[in-house]
Amino acid sequence: MSSTNAARAYIDVDIANASGNAVDESVTVTTNIGQVGTSTIRGKSVVLATTSGSIEVLVYSDGTAGTATITVTTPTITFPSKTVSFYAAAPSTIVASVLNSAPGVGTNTLTIGAVAKDSNGNAYTADLYVSSDALTVISDTAAACSYNATNARHECSVTGVIAGSAKITVRDKASGATIVSSNAVDLTVTSSAPATVKLAFDKATYAPGEKATLLISVLDAAGKSVKAQEFANLFATGGITLSTAAGNGSETVTAVSATTISLASYALGSLTTPVKAYTLYMPNTGGTFKATATGGTSLALAGQVEVSASATVTDNAAAALAAVTALATTVASLKTLITTLTNLVLKIQKKVKA
Repeated sequence: MSSTNAARAYIDVDIANASGNAVDESVTVTTNIGQVGTSTIRGKSVVLATTSGSIEVLVYSDGTAGTATITVTTPTITFPSKTVSFYAAAPSTIVASVLNSAPGVGTNTLTIGAVAKDSNGNAYTADLYVSSDALTVISDTAAACSYNATNARHECSVTGVIAGSAKITVRDKASGATIVSSNAVDLTVTSSAPATVKLAFDKATYAPGEKATLLISVLDAAGKSVKAQEFANLFATGGITLSTAAGNGSETVTAVSATTISLASYALGSLTTPVKAYTLYMPNTGGTFKATATGGTSLALAGQVEVSASATVTDNAAAALAAVTALATTVASLKTLITTLTNLVLKIQKKVKA
C-alpha cells in the first residue's frame, strides 16, 4: 500500500477509573510498520494527550507492505496489541472463480469471485476490474469489483447482452501496460424461459431430527438453470406439501412464489446454479420423507405438473431392534457351541476314567 495522508485504520482509546469516570492520561503509541498518531502528530512512536479520557489514533501507510504490530500504553495501562495488514501496491496473484453460473440477459449479476494476494500473502483489498473477451455477450470492460471483507474476496458483477459464452478475467488495473490478471473463467449467458421446476434434498439419508435443505431449481426446456429471479407463481396453490410434518424450526414451504439465488454468490454454500433453499428438520420417526408440489403458471404449460423429491429418515427403533435380534442370534450360537464343547469334555473324561 502506498504512502498517503489518508488514514488507513482507526484505534479508539478510552480510559476510565474503577468508577467508570473518564480519566486523562498521556497515551504512547508505537508501530513497526507505517505510522500512527493524529492528523497533526504522527510517526513510528508518538505520545498523545486524551480529552475527556478518549483519543482516536489514526494509522497511516508508508509504502511498506506487511503486518504492523501496534502497541498502546499509558502510565497505568498496557492495552493488548493491535495488528494491521498493509498490502503491497499491486497484487502478486489473482484467482477468479464462478459464483453464479447462470447470468441472464439485461441484468447486472454478481457472478465472479476473486481472491487477490500480495507478495507477502496478505489480502489485496483495493479495487479490481473485470473484463470480458466478448463484449457483445457480456458488455463489461474494466468494470470495478469491490472487496467484501465478510466473504474475504472481491465480488464482481457482469451484464449479459445476448445468450452466449464469454471468458472473463479480473485485473488489478482498468488499463495500462503492467496489469496483473487472473485466470480466465467461462460464463454462459442464458435467456431461456422457465419450463420446469425440480425439487431435491441435499442428502439421500438423514438421522431423525437432522437438519436438511430442500433445493428448488427452475430449468429451461433443455434442463439447464435459468437466471436467478423472482417467480410469482412457481407453484400451484398450496406450494409444497410434505408427507410428514417437519420438525421444529423448519421453514414454511407453502408459498406459491419463490426467488432463486446463487448460494455461492451470497457465501451461503457452494452451489453456483440459482436455487431457492428451504431449511427443514427431519421428523423424529423413521421412514420416507417426501416433498411434493405442482408447477404453477410461471412455468410453461408442460411444466405445470406434479414433481417430488424423497429422502430416507433412519429408524432408530428399528435399528435398535435389529441390533438386539442380531445379538440374540449370536448368544444362541454361543449357547449351542458351549453345549457341544461341554458334551465333548464329558466324553473325554469318561474315556480317561476307563
